[in-house]
Amino acid sequence: MGKPSRKKINLPCPYCNKKNVETAATAPYVRGFLVAYQVGSKSFIGCASCIKKKVLGEVGLSGAIGWFSITALFINPLLMCYNLVRVPFISPNISKARKKLKEAGIPEDMVNVDITDVGCSLAVAMIAADGEIEDEEIAVAEEVGKQLFADFNSRKFRAKLNNAKKLPN
Repeated sequence: MGKPSRKKINLPCPYCNKKNVETAATAPYVRGFLVAYQVGSKSFIGCASCIKKKVLGEVGLSGAIGWFSITALFINPLLMCYNLVRVPFISPNISKARKKLKEAGIPEDMVNVDITDVGCSLAVAMIAADGEIEDEEIAVAEEVGKQLFADFNSRKFRAKLNNAKKLPN
């Protein structure tokens, strides 16, 4: 298996819609809730300038609401400094963006997006949203799918639906 392609990703930056996706970054954070605290991270994918702004925005948010517990009071300055130091080093990194897109299941080229597949996935999500999959809902979704999409395939739709049944409520 060869090296991954360095070719640009044909997706617009979701923040500015001016440049293509060219990098990804993860910004760790802490939020204090008086008695408890939450440590987490946010991942961003887009153009380098927008990702820098998003990481700086996370620093600002942590500066505003990251102090309200004893533990957060000690962890927050470290995470804020870590994110601030990283910002100047955020630069285009196609392979990193490609990896994050793949993990998220997002295709790299919007030209190859199958609208019928997206519609089926949305229908499956709506049917399974309440935790119960009913035959009437399936019948309605299949009928509407056949009306909306010329290439609708009931077998593929039901395969997606079976995968939704395996997900936790």
